Amino acid sequence: MVSDETWEPRDVHWTDEEMAHGSSGLSSTVMGWWEALRRGVSEVVWWAMDPDFRLVVAQQWLHDNPAALQDPAAGGHGRDELAAALAVERPDHALWPHLERFVLRALREATDLGDREVGAPIRSRIVAPGVEVVDLIPLDQLPVDESGTHI
Repeated sequence: MVSDETWEPRDVHWTDEEMAHGSSGLSSTVMGWWEALRRGVSEVVWWAMDPDFRLVVAQQWLHDNPAALQDPAAGGHGRDELAAALAVERPDHALWPHLERFVLRALREATDLGDREVGAPIRSRIVAPGVEVVDLIPLDQLPVDESGTHI
């Protein structure tokens, strides 16, 4: 094992699988999602979210905006039916533009990274069956080696 005092990037030997995962796997997908969020491309942000998470976000928006249930565009649907209609991959519901603004604003506030350049580690953390977490790391918090590579 290498101690923290003597660790060098060249001491790490990534497997081919880890290298492939880092360049084309989940980390790459997360970075694409992050860039879409930064640019405000809501279609990509929403589509790439887990269906259960989309439903929770739609339910939260309706909870925070109960007047939306009275909007003629709600068609008299209850909260659960309306949330389900809004939580589809490509919503075309008349109330979607309102939820869309909420989604972009809430996710930007939750990440609180502003315009900082971020990176994703090669390895994700498995937190439950079918659920992995990829941390976004602000690059200005990482050391840089002599070649300018963040380590």
